[in-house]
Amino acid sequence: MTTKTVIFSQEIKINEGDVLPEINPDLIGGSILTIGFLEYFYHEITKFDVNFRNSMDDTRKDITFCFIDSQPISSTENLTPDGFPTEITGYNHGIIKMDIITFYTKIKEGMTELRVYQIGSRYTPDELSIDDIHGLAEVYHETKGFKEAIKLYEDILGQIPDDVCALINIGLAHVCIKEYQRAIDYYKTALEVESDDSLIWYNLGIAHEGNGNIEAAKKAYLKAQELDPEDEEIKKHIEELMKKL
Repeated sequence: MTTKTVIFSQEIKINEGDVLPEINPDLIGGSILTIGFLEYFYHEITKFDVNFRNSMDDTRKDITFCFIDSQPISSTENLTPDGFPTEITGYNHGIIKMDIITFYTKIKEGMTELRVYQIGSRYTPDELSIDDIHGLAEVYHETKGFKEAIKLYEDILGQIPDDVCALINIGLAHVCIKEYQRAIDYYKTALEVESDDSLIWYNLGIAHEGNGNIEAAKKAYLKAQELDPEDEEIKKHIEELMKKL
């Protein structure tokens, strides 16, 4: 879909010598959510990224806003008397990218207008960047779609095997479905890249504990505490683990 729709405009008083105010992506993003997505009324739209692609003399910016489009999956077992579902069992998530052009135009002496145009929007199911896949995987994880998140992180690692964030998060997703050994393997791989990351050692301890290896969990927690001695969560896990020894 390609459009040239003005979605936001604002007149600004500019005195001689004044600097044009910075274009505010949060303000523009809010306008998009209220105006640009009326056709997605029954979906949940969440902004997760903003990319400034171009800047010209501080008077124009080309921006891509990235949104998560979450379509609820409803149970067909429990329906209202009118036949409407009463329970959401999961979500299908997709990414919408919306291309925006913003620029300042002098409209009269002492007055400048900020105009924001939507020039296009598109779904990107087959052409996702690594950042897109990370964002989508995080949303699946948050909505308990752990197996879907794992598939996306596997896609990332197929392209970037030493992506530490993907290694940590895929391990966490495996922990959430009690596949502790798989999580341990991913955390060990992550430690080959970042051996001094307390979060990796802490998560490794959780996976070992879930797998029933209390001694290995203890070693991992103590290493995490050595790297981050002020972390209260690590201290709490060590105290609870000591009660099991």
